[in-house]
Amino acid sequence: MMGSTIDNQAMHQALQTAFEFRHATKVFDDTKKVADADFNRILEAARLSPSSFGMEPWNLLVVQSPEKRELFREFSWGANGAFNGSKGQLGTASHFVILFGAYRC
Repeated sequence: MMGSTIDNQAMHQALQTAFEFRHATKVFDDTKKVADADFNRILEAARLSPSSFGMEPWNLLVVQSPEKRELFREFSWGANGAFNGSKGQLGTASHFVILFGAYRC
């Protein structure tokens, strides 16, 4: 029983540390790519994440094509690099996902 308590305390501390960590990556190493299997696992976790009413009112749009990503540059002020003079997340992230909140009655 004591080992279980220690494991739970370590898990709670790890979770607390993760929640307290605040970092927004503005530019990624565009020579590196998240493996497709890992990315698919992330998408599946998002798909399976429940909402409070079980309606999951969101949609995910994965934009991989550099040409398609450029279509979002003008109005994606947080990802376009304008604040730091770079290509931003749009130009450097290996995967780019847009989360749409959906209102359903």
